[in-house]
Amino acid sequence: MREILALKLPDAMHAWTGDAGSVKFDYFQTRNLTLAADERAHEKVPLVFIHSHPPGVDGLSSDDRETMIGLRYGLDRDFAFILVTNTIALHYEVLWRNKTVVINTCGEVKHGRYQQEIEEVRSLSCYE
Repeated sequence: MREILALKLPDAMHAWTGDAGSVKFDYFQTRNLTLAADERAHEKVPLVFIHSHPPGVDGLSSDDRETMIGLRYGLDRDFAFILVTNTIALHYEVLWRNKTVVINTCGEVKHGRYQQEIEEVRSLSCYE
């Protein structure tokens, strides 16, 4: 099993692969991909990050939280974050509210929105 962090843009998805305990991604590439998508759309596009965890690790780690806070500051926009394991997908919103970053838990993603991307991240994660 390996951890994945994927960035879903309106017209593409980009993924970074790690090992069973972490994933390293390139912030500057993330920013450039985001800005290029904004330019194509002539507006700020919605972002969705999808991150996989090993089986049994169903919550956000401190590294996950710090990364989301840093991305919110660096990308200057709210975004959705979906945490995926082999059995569950949890949806979070990362928002700027009252001069601070807030991470709201929205609940389990059961069907519909983001299902294709969730399954792709599960496939890349090589759950056994």
